[in-house]
Amino acid sequence: YTRQEYGLDALAAARAGLLHDLFLYDWHSHRPEPGEGLHGFTHPRRALENAEQEFELNDLEREIILHHMWPLTITPPRHRESYIVLWQDKLCSLRETFCLPNPFAAKTET
Repeated sequence: YTRQEYGLDALAAARAGLLHDLFLYDWHSHRPEPGEGLHGFTHPRRALENAEQEFELNDLEREIILHHMWPLTITPPRHRESYIVLWQDKLCSLRETFCLPNPFAAKTET
């Protein structure tokens, strides 16, 4: 199946997928300022602000970046592309957290 058959905007999904974590700090060691909130709840907005300073984004790209942490962001995504980025992000973080192998990594010869 191709993206055209599903009516998806692959370019917007790819751009937002690359920019969705553009928060420019190490969240492992970052100490929030008073009233700043926890990283999981606040970094989508910060990533969007940083991305908009460097790139011209369309509405779909903005929506993907803002809602990629759902359900922490409370408002669910409205577009299928958002769910694709959201679930891929969750799969990657699970792999990182539990040190699971990446099935798409290039195999190295020993």
